[in-house]
Amino acid sequence: MESSPSPDALKTLRGFIGPYYNVEERSSSVEVQGSTVSAAADGAWRASGLVRNEMSVSVGQITVHAVLKTAAGAILAHESALSPVAPVRPGEPAPFEIAADVDASFVADVEWDVGVAAVSGGVHARDTEIMVDWRVPYGDRERMREDPPEGPYPFVMGGSVASMAREPIERPVVIVAWLDASGRVASIDQRPLMDIHDNATAEPLRPDDIGRFLVVEDDPSIARDLIDLEYMIWTTHRD
Repeated sequence: MESSPSPDALKTLRGFIGPYYNVEERSSSVEVQGSTVSAAADGAWRASGLVRNEMSVSVGQITVHAVLKTAAGAILAHESALSPVAPVRPGEPAPFEIAADVDASFVADVEWDVGVAAVSGGVHARDTEIMVDWRVPYGDRERMREDPPEGPYPFVMGGSVASMAREPIERPVVIVAWLDASGRVASIDQRPLMDIHDNATAEPLRPDDIGRFLVVEDDPSIARDLIDLEYMIWTTHRD
């Protein structure tokens, strides 16, 4: 059984901002946090949520497995997806998105399982300090320099990342997940870290350097609510 996700415990740590970081209870596995999973009710089945490392050691690549079943227990599909965050430290949550070519209305139950790999590198890529500098809502607001010529304008989040690592971080990325009012993952986005002086990607982000990130969402079905939702942020690197 999953331990309490403690959604109110907001934490700001190296390479992480957000709730659900467990510093108290421990088990011996990495678990899907069922209370954070949101799934499509119609169209092709898809889901997003959080896993959490309940072990006492860091883990490498996390693979989420889902077995989709009908109300009668018939198996519709087996699907797997990788979390974009690695390595994941003890007590740390990580996001995932998973999809299947199955009509969501047929899915009555999902059996979750999680596989983990040993840490194979990239530990220093988590050794950063994240700062959210500004956010602006989607809609008919005052136009900013980054906006298209005409509205409605997108939701935009801007921030910076300072490297505290002792070696360069290759291909650094920022991952953002937004939580709805019930604590379920509503949306996930991933963006490369940019050079603070221009629009080039920060490859690598050197020790003591600062990069910037810009998250832009213009799909109204997603963007209109983001300004009001709680967010989680991770830094890591692309393989």
